[in-house]
Amino acid sequence: MVSVTGKQLYFNKQVEILLGYKKEEAIGKSFTKFVPKSEIPKYLSKLKEIFTTKKIAPFETLSLHKDGRHIPVEITGKLIKYNGKNVGIGTIRDITERKKEQEHLMKLNQELNKYFTAIEQSTASIVITNIDGNIEYVNPCFLKMTEYSQKEVIGKNPRVLKSGKTPKKEYKKLWNKILTGNTWHGEFINKTKNGEEYIEKAIISPIKNDVGEITHFVAIKEDISKRKMAETIIKEKTEQQQILINNMPALIYFKDKNLKYVLVNKSFAKLVGRKVEDIIGKTDNEISPKDIAEVHKKLDLEIIDVKKLKLFTKRRI
Repeated sequence: MVSVTGKQLYFNKQVEILLGYKKEEAIGKSFTKFVPKSEIPKYLSKLKEIFTTKKIAPFETLSLHKDGRHIPVEITGKLIKYNGKNVGIGTIRDITERKKEQEHLMKLNQELNKYFTAIEQSTASIVITNIDGNIEYVNPCFLKMTEYSQKEVIGKNPRVLKSGKTPKKEYKKLWNKILTGNTWHGEFINKTKNGEEYIEKAIISPIKNDVGEITHFVAIKEDISKRKMAETIIKEKTEQQQILINNMPALIYFKDKNLKYVLVNKSFAKLVGRKVEDIIGKTDNEISPKDIAEVHKKLDLEIIDVKKLKLFTKRRI
């Protein structure tokens, strides 16, 4: 309770505990004794408001503890008659924990905003569904990849993307994995809104609440159609080269830097008395007698040496 001049007229036990002052130390003192300097203008404004409008809405500020600590508080007040005089009476409540919670939520929101920005800008397609598999969120990359609009997919099941070329057993494996709380890795052959097929590599994981119950699923997917096409072309070319090399009468082989055979033709395999598949991945020590293997190794190392390789080339020329 304060007078029109701002002097303390009453202090209850709870305020004594909150601010660290005894009632005898507070009565008759100016309110400024219990307020940080930075907050005094706010208190003066609210004090004036009480005596002119008869009440004030709850407001947050700081109070000053006897030991110098600043305490976050919420204050409400109104005008009453006391001993025939107008006085301001109010309640003061410690909101330290509330402020900590607000700060925590603010930091959490900032972190979530960072994650959300990363998701929105991701070059991977990201989809979040509910427990029934119905879509609740898709990022811009998903929309670009599938050619659907957000309105067309929200609330729908991802099965709208099915091309019919992904085996049913693969979907069964997927659901068995994620419904038991595990992450599934795999590939889909899907189609866009316009019917164009594409291959995507996907990772799908369950999202759980605080008590461990699955509430949602998140899928992170990447269009690997171009990569798959390149792999197919390379495979076809490799097979064509293998056919060409196999039909050449000359002895042909290729080794990696560890001197392991990575490609041989049938003529070479016949010479060493083994099948082509039995030579690939092995060294001369594993397919030839020790003395012959040592000779081959010495020649290989000389060719690998850049300087000797140049010399070897000049001699041949």
